[in-house]
Amino acid sequence: NIIKAENYLFTGFKPQNGNAEGSVVTLTSSAVTCKSFSNLYAQVFNNGSSLLSGYLIVQFDPKTYFTSMNPLPSGGEANYLLWNFNDLPPGKTFTPVIKFWVPDIASGNDSLLFQAHVVSVTSGDTLSTFPYDIKFDCATSSNLTKNFPDRQGEENYTLVGENITYQVKFTNKLSVPAKSIKISNTIDKNLDLSSLKIHKASHKFNVYSINNELIFASDSIDLNPKSEGFILFSLAQNLDLKEKTVIEHEAIIKLNNTITDVTNKAINTIVSMLPCDLLDTKVKNLDNTLTIAGKGTIYSWYECGNTQLLHSGNQFQPNKNGSYYCIVEGPDCRTISDCVDYIFTQTEDALTEEQMVYPNPVTQFLYFKTKKKLNVEVIDVYGNRKVVTKENFVDFRDMLPGIYFVKIGDLREYKVYRVVKE
Repeated sequence: NIIKAENYLFTGFKPQNGNAEGSVVTLTSSAVTCKSFSNLYAQVFNNGSSLLSGYLIVQFDPKTYFTSMNPLPSGGEANYLLWNFNDLPPGKTFTPVIKFWVPDIASGNDSLLFQAHVVSVTSGDTLSTFPYDIKFDCATSSNLTKNFPDRQGEENYTLVGENITYQVKFTNKLSVPAKSIKISNTIDKNLDLSSLKIHKASHKFNVYSINNELIFASDSIDLNPKSEGFILFSLAQNLDLKEKTVIEHEAIIKLNNTITDVTNKAINTIVSMLPCDLLDTKVKNLDNTLTIAGKGTIYSWYECGNTQLLHSGNQFQPNKNGSYYCIVEGPDCRTISDCVDYIFTQTEDALTEEQMVYPNPVTQFLYFKTKKKLNVEVIDVYGNRKVVTKENFVDFRDMLPGIYFVKIGDLREYKVYRVVKE
């Protein structure tokens, strides 16, 4: 089934098949400029251990349209294209390039939403999904630096080896026409200035560099008051950058030898793998058990300041007090949680002989046999309180299968039970 693209936001990608047949699909684009064409790159990477055959499906936002594709797709309709690829070897990629139109949307702060899927020919399973959200603002008239890749979050995680593209916009804020312009870009030491590529510009510029400054200049720009312009260029990363290297960029703009603006600071954080899609990066302590909720496939627990593996799995019960963290990994992602202090809490045993919790596992109703009037709370593995009651039973019929913690007691003493819903 094809899902409408407007239902998606950029959250990262998540393979959905864990066997030997596997793939990672990603979407990236060249920098976007309103009322012009840009390129969308849809890449399928075979991260399995066997030849891969399947379908690549790319859905388009209804606000845009495509004009050319390389290679040509096997099929498609108004809002999606489909490619059939066969026998893609492990470690190899298949990367169609699609040329699409960036519309002029006067409301500003708009976005184009795309979605890519890889479907296995043999099983029909969806092996990988990637939503992609390109944000742009045609209504903005102030100076602005935009950087690409432009991923969710302040860190703007960027993969090792990805070129970084900058779009610097400028506006004549003077009361007279601007005859000259000088855009001085402070180039980060982690970028290779010799790799400079200029993709597009609103005016003709002379280009030169002084130390770590990249300068675009013109003495005949003829820019009227409130008129705008831009320059679009890209640079490659230096080799062997360390994990979490931060690359910064900003520019100073002079019109008629007068500083009219300093752009915002654009940031890219270099990583070897994009972060996994976690429900919460915080580790929670539930009934003396450390738990992290995420969509990874490997969970590794360590004591803070130590690299010795202690436990594997999304839940961990340490045998001593201390500080611990979890590394969550998937075929295409990796996230390290914050350290959390663990202090073992001894629950009261005074109620043990007086009450019973049954049946466990439970399918419909969970009952409590007790002589006391007690408060009952049911908490899921993510720390969410699902039920609060004073009755001697809890209805589990509408709860999802899984592990729950039932806390029974009063203000002075309580007992926590681990209950399984089947």
